Amino acid sequence: MDEIRQTPIEPAQPVETYESLASIIELTLLAPGLSTDDVDRGCQLAREYGLAAVVVRPCDVEMVSRWMSGSSVKVSSVAGYPYGTSTTGAKLYEGRDLLRLGVRELDFVLNPAAMISRQFQHVETELMQIVQSAHESDVNLTVVCNNRILADDLKIIATRICKRVEADTLAIQHIESDLQIIKPLLKDLLRLKRADGVLTMEEALVSRDAGYSRITTPNAAPILDAWKQKLAAEAQTKQLT
Repeated sequence: MDEIRQTPIEPAQPVETYESLASIIELTLLAPGLSTDDVDRGCQLAREYGLAAVVVRPCDVEMVSRWMSGSSVKVSSVAGYPYGTSTTGAKLYEGRDLLRLGVRELDFVLNPAAMISRQFQHVETELMQIVQSAHESDVNLTVVCNNRILADDLKIIATRICKRVEADTLAIQHIESDLQIIKPLLKDLLRLKRADGVLTMEEALVSRDAGYSRITTPNAAPILDAWKQKLAAEAQTKQLT
């Protein structure tokens, strides 16, 4: 009897929905020139578009936590922003104060100067303390790595430190060569966040497909409006075929 030739069945592609992109986008409201009204409009937009999180300046956390009460959009903020070179005591105080004020996610900036000086124990101890505080508050902790100013070996060491202290996410600025270095080290223990803001739907989709589980942007509306239009056009095409 002739053997029956079987054509391999390719795995089904996941069905794209509005939420498959909106649910990984964070709206950043960190610019120093934003007014309270600007922040309010950003928070309203985050609610309307169903974003993953809104990332606000530390001075806005208490106010925004009240505004976003009852919303699925998480309130996030940053400690040690933008360069992470404050003293450990100052950074830990800031991070813990943000936890007290109600953030549901916390970004903590790794000290690149300490990494360049190869003070790895200092970096690890600092991160270990803030990770413990965040997890005690049931808050996800993202380590922000200024990878553009770190040599490749330091990027590897920083990633390994983040894994050892059990951080939840590593945030990097997108550089293709850095992505190739860092992704194999994650081992499902760390998620990856794109720290430099994307501006177009195409850039957001490429970032998602590259492995970023969170994408930041200062202007989410054009991205998600274009995404809605793309999904609608694809649905209409399916109906006609």
